Amino acid sequence: MVDIEWHKKVVPMVGRILRVEHLAEKILDKGSDGATWTLDSFMEIFTKELKLVADKIVAFKSMVACRSGLAINTEVTKNEAEEGLSDVLRAGNPLRISNKSFIDYIFMHVLEVAQSYDLPMQIHMGTRDSLIADYCFCMHPTHSQRKLHIWLRLPSSIS
Repeated sequence: MVDIEWHKKVVPMVGRILRVEHLAEKILDKGSDGATWTLDSFMEIFTKELKLVADKIVAFKSMVACRSGLAINTEVTKNEAEEGLSDVLRAGNPLRISNKSFIDYIFMHVLEVAQSYDLPMQIHMGTRDSLIADYCFCMHPTHSQRKLHIWLRLPSSIS
């Protein structure tokens, strides 16, 4: 992979995009100083890290579509996310966030952070990725359109 400085020589504008699931996995892999992870302890560190890099990036990027489809549960509960985190941790190392409730919870949280920093959120569709074989049926953007419009309080006529 070529360094970002190389790209700056080739194109007029270059910026970093943060892959949010990768950041979350990195945090969980590091551990919580010997303590057991809780959703609250994870989210505190995750949010802090997101805010630390917000002024150094041009966008957030999520793999939500590749990992669990675009039928995002915008009303995922804290309890569902806590159970999802437990599932992820039980799977062992190297960690890979694959629980739908936990992914949806992270995604909705990052949307709030992105909105507060006026940053866009890119959703990686990964149509050529082998990760999506189980989720192809729910990758169509219409699966998320209505829910995200409600969350963003946009009129449903906007496409």
